[in-house]
Amino acid sequence: MANKTEKPTPKKLKDAAKKGQSFKFKDLTTVVIILVGTFTIISFFSLSDVMLLYRYVIINDFEINEGKYFFAVVIVFFKIIGFPLFFCVLSAVLPTLVQTKFVLATKAIKIDFSVLNPVKGLKKIFSIKTIKEFFKSILLLIILALTTYFFWINDRKIIFSQVFSSVDGLYLIWGGCLRI
Repeated sequence: MANKTEKPTPKKLKDAAKKGQSFKFKDLTTVVIILVGTFTIISFFSLSDVMLLYRYVIINDFEINEGKYFFAVVIVFFKIIGFPLFFCVLSAVLPTLVQTKFVLATKAIKIDFSVLNPVKGLKKIFSIKTIKEFFKSILLLIILALTTYFFWINDRKIIFSQVFSSVDGLYLIWGGCLRI
């Protein structure tokens, strides 16, 4: 028997994309975020600000002004987190836009209170797709926890000894921890 399904017209494809019904490979976006985040941290990350903050506390015998210390910690936090976070957000948006051919799903963004129906919500929660994604997330979480645990067990003495290292020494320490 012949296939009676006709191919969608370009207009139907464009209308579906505006509704947010275009094909997107979510795992591709996840992989791009992980790769860009890892590359950004490896390339641009410096522990010198953290080291200087620790040294300041130790040199002053832990007698510091809490307000100034908090402000310094916030600045160091944004220096360390802000740059990789910016690139990770950018790497999340760009692959999605490329996959949807730069069509923004304007109709999918509109507020619709009919989606708050609890019966439909329960059907979505217990669907096979949701259960599969749940187990995939649990597996990733277990792998991350085990990696962190083994890293901590093997290298915690080295991690705590970094306070007394120079910036160049930190590269050697972390290179040894990462087995590079």
